[in-house]
Amino acid sequence: DIKEEINKEKIPAGGSLTKKIIFNVPEGLKEGSEGVMNAKISYIAGTNSFNLTSSALVNVVKDIDFKLTPLKTRTLNNKPELKVFIHNNCNTFINGTLSVAAPAVCQPSLKKEEIRIEANEDKWITFDILCPVENSRKDYDFKVSFSVDGKEKGPQEGVISVFPKSNSMLVEPGVTVKSDSDFPGYTVAPVSDGIIDTAGFMWNEMAWASAETASAHWVDITFPKPVPVGSVIIYWADDNGQYWSSEKYRIEYRKEGKWILLEEVKGSNTEKKLNKHSFQPVTADKIRIWQDAGWGPKGRADLMWIKEVEILP
Repeated sequence: DIKEEINKEKIPAGGSLTKKIIFNVPEGLKEGSEGVMNAKISYIAGTNSFNLTSSALVNVVKDIDFKLTPLKTRTLNNKPELKVFIHNNCNTFINGTLSVAAPAVCQPSLKKEEIRIEANEDKWITFDILCPVENSRKDYDFKVSFSVDGKEKGPQEGVISVFPKSNSMLVEPGVTVKSDSDFPGYTVAPVSDGIIDTAGFMWNEMAWASAETASAHWVDITFPKPVPVGSVIIYWADDNGQYWSSEKYRIEYRKEGKWILLEEVKGSNTEKKLNKHSFQPVTADKIRIWQDAGWGPKGRADLMWIKEVEILP
């Protein structure tokens, strides 16, 4: 119940006044509870008087909002960057302790830090976790929490998936990958991410798929400068226990503006996990994997579906 007298000097003729109202939530109300706040203004001007009333729906929120991003991290190196977002919903500052707990083999750059957050302030805290890189994929669980007066607020659990270092030139800076088209929901990004073990990934993170149309499909790889190329490995998409390898395709490289055939495959490729093509090294600024119309995998002839491409010297 807030009462305040506002004299005529505060609201000049034709003017306006904005009032900020802060109130405390009674103890025991749960997050998500709703209530109604009523406001009434009694106004007197000379011999005239009138009342204005308004009401607003009020939702009870937590004293702080706490979020770790991303919850799932994938990396080919051993030091992914992570962020914590904290928002203070209170009308006074909060002093708290941010803590990061990780497996003994991992080293977080932040283990425990005292943090002050002003009223209604947003704060971002950035840190990383150093985890070992091994010969196969390793998943490391960790937890981030924020404590105020000894009470833990919204702990968040995350997973860092560390993958073996890729030797493919596609993961190097400056390399670009383009496709003729994308199946709805897909992008060409997985082709060059250096990740083979995609267990637990979303379907459109595992592989690239072309539009399913009766036309030629291709993946075009451009290097920032000419490089020696001696091997191209194509990992085909797997879905429902089947590998969707194209029945006919060719690998070409560009030299001095012209496309030159490196290798062509036809017929003997059905349902393979991967195809490795090795040849006398050539110098190229572009590599292209080309599938003529209608030569996709059995049962989906108008589709090209690739999980990963590796290019080695």
